Amino acid sequence: MFQKANMIVLKVTRDCNFKCKYCYLGDYKYPDSYMSFETFQLLVNKVVNERIKYQNKSVIKFVFHGGEPLLTKIEDLSKMIQYLKDKGKIIPIDIGIQTNLSLLNEEYLSLLTSNNIDFGLSYDGLGNEGRSDTFKRKDYDKKIKMIYDKGIPVSFLMVINKNNINKIKKTIKYLYKKFKVTDYKMNYVIDIFGNQSIEVTGKEYFNKVTKYFIDNIDKKFNDSNVNHLIEKYFTEVLFKDSDFFNRENCSTMFCGAGLNIIEIEPNGNILFCGRYSKETEDNTLCHIKDSQFLDLNYQSKIINYAYKKHEIIKKVKCDICIAKNICDFGCMAFHYSRYGEYGIQTYLVCDLFKITYKYLQDNEYKILEKLFLKNNKRLKIKSQGNGRRLNHNRFSVKKLINKYKINFGYSKNNNEFIFE
Repeated sequence: MFQKANMIVLKVTRDCNFKCKYCYLGDYKYPDSYMSFETFQLLVNKVVNERIKYQNKSVIKFVFHGGEPLLTKIEDLSKMIQYLKDKGKIIPIDIGIQTNLSLLNEEYLSLLTSNNIDFGLSYDGLGNEGRSDTFKRKDYDKKIKMIYDKGIPVSFLMVINKNNINKIKKTIKYLYKKFKVTDYKMNYVIDIFGNQSIEVTGKEYFNKVTKYFIDNIDKKFNDSNVNHLIEKYFTEVLFKDSDFFNRENCSTMFCGAGLNIIEIEPNGNILFCGRYSKETEDNTLCHIKDSQFLDLNYQSKIINYAYKKHEIIKKVKCDICIAKNICDFGCMAFHYSRYGEYGIQTYLVCDLFKITYKYLQDNEYKILEKLFLKNNKRLKIKSQGNGRRLNHNRFSVKKLINKYKINFGYSKNNNEFIFE
């Protein structure tokens, strides 16, 4: 189960001190849902043993998640982190945490920074009425400043909804001016509980988020999701390659749920990923204490999950869509949590990526030139294939080469073309 994984999501609690309207865990309290050290230890030991058994020497990342992971007592969190650090002497391990920051204090900050824990900060920006009414901007700024003063690089996760979409530009400018924040991951909200007042349309998301980051691709701030779809677009048109069938954690036709990324609940149940609103027979792979840990039941669930996605792709006709190579295909877990079955949120996903693809086509050279100049007149473009030929007759490539009198070459070791 863990031999191919690159990320383990440790849902150390489902409890949270916020009541975000869009949260897939719902407006509930889970006062008893905290992971025991015994469960944690059992999981880590099985991961380490499998990595050794299959001689997988690549880094695996453990992410403390929730709920809000800082609700975990500091002595318990410290014990877990130390255990991971000790195991990191046996196999390569990275550690991260996704937090809303509200509970961060000097004691927690010292624990996390002294152990080089990667910070992922959940922040909805200016106009965050969808979050807690008790945690105001000035309070959040104090927490960010604690991290900023330590010189710690952070990435901001923002869930885009009706409450904040009109203030995205203002938020980015504010955070850069005050804290020099540059790295974001923007996710469109998926309405899990039927609260239609929080969802945005695909067209609205494109106009106010995606287009903004594409147009400002040469600026210091960036959205990792937009960066990824631009990379996928150029892979397709410049190499006639595609990562259509590549399996990543998210944002591809066949996501890495249950293989690349695995989530463990506080009670020890192992789910495909951490985006389900509740545990069900369909999304639960097994329990950490199961004696037949890698039994046929687990294997059949993985195969069945892929088969269902394949059937959905055929039904929606994704395979003949113009935007198939940049699309994220929605989130199966969110769709399941909303409707009780797997599917794609076509009303949002299809509109967003079809509009985006057309915009990338119409502005292809402008984007390529901005990337080239941003990197001091040097550009690396990775080929998904094995050294497939660059389509140097593509209009954008020819124009770039002729305008700047540049050369390009292929790096076999890195499987990428270099313009300089």
